[in-house]
Amino acid sequence: MIFEDDVKFYRKYEPVDFEGVLILSLGKSSFMTEPQKTYLENPTGVPKIEKWRNFSMPGASGYAITPDAAKGLVKFYKPYWYPADNAINQFITPMYLHTYLMGRNTLPEEGNISMTKSKDWKVE
Repeated sequence: MIFEDDVKFYRKYEPVDFEGVLILSLGKSSFMTEPQKTYLENPTGVPKIEKWRNFSMPGASGYAITPDAAKGLVKFYKPYWYPADNAINQFITPMYLHTYLMGRNTLPEEGNISMTKSKDWKVE
């Protein structure tokens, strides 16, 4: 599992079987739309996966990745540098959305304190 440093967690991981990439946390605008908003704020029923309908990641806020999917990404992008949310896409690996999302990015008005934007990470 991989999470950005500014994820606001709502719940623990609910195990599900998947192949490829499983989206566990959403970026700044994706969690405000349905059905993602329900999966984050008030999930019901048995935790399961749904096929992700978009081509690429909704930001790289939080996801799980299988070893085979990681190998496929490394092989495909070895000569390139791409942001994770663009590089991880349906062309290279299957992508799924967890119906019990674990969290979302913290918004600036909530005091987003990403370490990458703090003095702790600056080289002087």
